[in-house]
Amino acid sequence: MRELASVTTAATLALILVVAAFMGGLGLGAWAGGRLVRRVSRPLRVYAYAELSAAMLFLVGIPLLGGSLHFHGWLIDLGATGPVALGIQLTAVGIYLVICTTLLGLALPLLVAGLERRSETAALIQRDAAYSFLYGMNTFGAVAGAIACGYVFIEILGLDRSIVLGVTASLGSAVCAFVLAGSSTSDVVVRSASSPGGDHRTSWRVFIITFATGAVALGAEVVWTRMFSLVVLNTVYAYTQVLAAVLIGIALAGFVTARVTRRILLGEYSSRRLLSVVFAALLGAAIWMACVPSLVHALGATKGFAGAAASGRSVEAMVILVAVLMPSSGLLALVLPLLIGVGGTAETSRTLARLFAINTLGAVLGTLATGLLFLPVIGLGGSQLVLSLSIVGIAALTPSGQRGWPRYAILAGAVAAVVGLHQLVSLPGDLYALRFEEHESILDYREGITSDVIVTEDRANRRRIWINSSWVAGTSGAHSLLGHLPALAATHLDRAMGIALGTGQTFGAVVEHGARHLDCVEINADVVELARRWFAPFNHNLFDRPGVEVHVADGRAFLRSTRDRYDLIVLEPLQAWSAGTTALYTREFYEEASHVLRDGGVLAQWIPFYGQDTAATKAMVRTAIDVFPNASLWFFDRDAILLLDKGTFVLPWPKLRDSQLPALVDVRKRWHLEGAQDLLSLFMMGPRGLAEWTTGAAVLEDDRPFLEYVAARQLGEDPFTAILASTMPALEDPADYLPPGSLANGDAVRARAAALTRALCTPDRFARCATSIEAELATPTDSQRLHYEYRQLILAWATGETDLAAREAAYRRGIAHDDDFGEAMVNLAILLAERGSFDDAEVLAERARAIPRTRDTADRVLAKLHARH
Repeated sequence: MRELASVTTAATLALILVVAAFMGGLGLGAWAGGRLVRRVSRPLRVYAYAELSAAMLFLVGIPLLGGSLHFHGWLIDLGATGPVALGIQLTAVGIYLVICTTLLGLALPLLVAGLERRSETAALIQRDAAYSFLYGMNTFGAVAGAIACGYVFIEILGLDRSIVLGVTASLGSAVCAFVLAGSSTSDVVVRSASSPGGDHRTSWRVFIITFATGAVALGAEVVWTRMFSLVVLNTVYAYTQVLAAVLIGIALAGFVTARVTRRILLGEYSSRRLLSVVFAALLGAAIWMACVPSLVHALGATKGFAGAAASGRSVEAMVILVAVLMPSSGLLALVLPLLIGVGGTAETSRTLARLFAINTLGAVLGTLATGLLFLPVIGLGGSQLVLSLSIVGIAALTPSGQRGWPRYAILAGAVAAVVGLHQLVSLPGDLYALRFEEHESILDYREGITSDVIVTEDRANRRRIWINSSWVAGTSGAHSLLGHLPALAATHLDRAMGIALGTGQTFGAVVEHGARHLDCVEINADVVELARRWFAPFNHNLFDRPGVEVHVADGRAFLRSTRDRYDLIVLEPLQAWSAGTTALYTREFYEEASHVLRDGGVLAQWIPFYGQDTAATKAMVRTAIDVFPNASLWFFDRDAILLLDKGTFVLPWPKLRDSQLPALVDVRKRWHLEGAQDLLSLFMMGPRGLAEWTTGAAVLEDDRPFLEYVAARQLGEDPFTAILASTMPALEDPADYLPPGSLANGDAVRARAAALTRALCTPDRFARCATSIEAELATPTDSQRLHYEYRQLILAWATGETDLAAREAAYRRGIAHDDDFGEAMVNLAILLAERGSFDDAEVLAERARAIPRTRDTADRVLAKLHARH
């Protein structure tokens, strides 16, 4: 799936295609294997050839999947549209995957048939029970493979080498099978005797039950993955753990039924008794599945669990996940091997092949129906209830020892239990609430195919947009700077592209600078809808502006298929730990972007100074400048903006110098960036400094998406200070990239120094930090940002003081060094009024009232003072 996503970047389509092709191929192979075993004398040798062929095909797939990207480009050149070319590319890859997985699907029937023909009649019981044991071992292999790839191999070895490792395992299996086939003493077909458990015929009910349990089991995995994504951040480790928990349940079921099958063959269990076990297992699975939402809610409310599970560092968190999900998946998995016993143990391999094929077909359809239909239409809560009740319905089809009213009473009790347990937790609302801050409420939400999208608002009217369990953008952030700075840097601004919409503030800023056409590319239609509805005042009514065209598509797939050329490309991806985000930070991505940028064009990339460690942050930047060496890094608050120039690097001094530029009015006022010097104070380093800072850093590639693994493991840590401190030796003076004399007073460097001082300051160093900025303020300055950073530092210092005298001293110190520090005046006035010094408080409030920035606040304070005094 990761390999396919890297050459299409349509992650959702890749996941659906791989699930359908993989499971469908396994089912088709099992069906073909069941027919084949009657026609071959040495099934182990045939198994070895099938395994060898599959290994070779997967090995060929490494260049084949990469070549499909060139096939996609060739289709575009022939005139196909992007969606049509992508559809043909995925269809071709899907056919290849079905062929490979069909060969793998032959495995289990051929192995069982090989065992049937190797031993004498005396070993009949152990032999015919072996299919359940093999089923369990095969699934434990799947657990090991999922965990090994999810935790180690893809990050360390990369995608291609991980496939080679899998191919090596298949080759080893083929060699073992050849050895076993060569050591066989007879080619005679040995048929097992019929067991007391049943005859060779399989009833229609068994087929329906087998199909339905496969559909529900895989549908439940889709629901559980979405459910956990609302309380655990969407990292590769979180997904791996959910998958492993489900597979462990299936594997244990295989081992349990291996023992049961022996007892069937010994006559200890009748067919009816076996069906009673199936009946009980299904009811148990339904009731436990109905408990899962309450258990997930409890885990989400447990301090530290979400971070531990998302980071992949906690064995305890994985054990808990297994304990929550395994019972239901395991009980459902018991059904298939038990039904094989019901279907008859004569020629076990044929019975297994038929039922495994039907079960796998159900799994494919269950996955597609749940992901593409149930979740978008009836939501998470409705899907959970439908699947739980479906299991009870499957149980109703199962013949058992209970008859008449006791049977109906048991089924009615199970339905009541499922419905009652469903009422304990409101899905998805109760899970959402676990992530919100106090007094934050939901304005709107959508449950879609790929994720849930939520918009919230707090008491200060600040809005945030969430995707599953993490908020991705809000109205209080500096998102518009990511649009303003690159728009200023672009030589021309006729056509622009924006990837990853968020609230739309970034793209709205680009349009404000006069872009005649903007292609807004967002993979999630629900994000577009909610941004349009709730963030229009903040994104300058982006969607109603002429020239703005919205494309609901994967950003990288759109980039690959477009024939247009752009002056500006702006990205605002999800955080680095989000599964799949690395695809927008790799060398291959930047090379593709370079092909659609015009000369003099600019690509703007968001570089958070948090969420990943210093080495990973340097890798993000190093990868970009390997393709775009003429680059610059700009910093504000906790975010950096990397501007990548396709051409000669030049600071946009003429545009920055124009302080009356209408597009900058809002950003100047909001972030105290009044003049060109303040805007240039955001500049950290140009091409020389970036080359120095990133020397020796690793390069991100599609084949090695290590960024999201590293970032996920560091969840809960705050590497901001270390990342920012690492840039200090490489900082450059923007004057070095401007004509001589452009920055005469050095305000840009002084304001930047104040900003970095505040950013790196810790509570135990407030006094020293204040002294450092006060030294800069001692020289006359026009920089509003320098004053802003000093004020923010003093306010943080005073707020952190529990001693009122120390708090008062901090406010007085700030006022002494900044005559326009109205915020400190207001706060000090309130403090003095509480002590009864009303006259002094009124004097300070009157001073603050003379400052436009704090006039309204001062008026409210004065009104209260007049009322009390």
